Amino acid sequence: MKIILSPAKTISKTCERFSFGLNFLEKTNEILKNVPEVLISKDYCKAFYMYDGMCYKNINREEFDNCDLEYIKEHLIIISALYGAVKPFDLINPYRLDFLMKTKMGNLYNFWKDEIAKEVLKDENLIINLASDEFSKVIKKYITDEKFLDFEFFENADGKLKKHSTISKKARGMMLNFITKNKIENIEGIKQFNKEGYKFSEEMSFENKFVFIKE
Repeated sequence: MKIILSPAKTISKTCERFSFGLNFLEKTNEILKNVPEVLISKDYCKAFYMYDGMCYKNINREEFDNCDLEYIKEHLIIISALYGAVKPFDLINPYRLDFLMKTKMGNLYNFWKDEIAKEVLKDENLIINLASDEFSKVIKKYITDEKFLDFEFFENADGKLKKHSTISKKARGMMLNFITKNKIENIEGIKQFNKEGYKFSEEMSFENKFVFIKE
């Protein structure tokens, strides 16, 4: 089982910095040569601690002990338009680039093709998708529905279900915290997610999409 997560646009100001890091993939070097718009820092951070957006804040990484971090190391992949499939403790440069950025190289989805998917999917029979549509797209098109678990998160406001990006980002972070803390290895365990009043909706869920509603 692998969990995929998006990067965030907001970079942490407090993550530990290093003067050395991951050797760039050939494709990463090609992007850096051809897309001068990429803003890249000269120092390096561990990928899991580098981002500071809404999703990452709600992971509550400061709660994690060594056992939790071992679980993260084994199960989490961060999808990057610059680096491809990033392991959580890879040392990478802070940067600004996403798959939707217009470049003279054209579409970055076409540039990466199935290379990211191959790395994520090798020896795996289930992908837990906590990434946004933009980033999960590079995996989803190369895997059958029954091996790819999606999520929708809603809040119940006076009897009306509402969903927007802030709700989704916060809930994805909380879900990763829940999965990690409980060392979940199958989809049945995921149904028990109950942080901040969320409950699994049997009625609205499908085999490959779990729906959670916050009352």
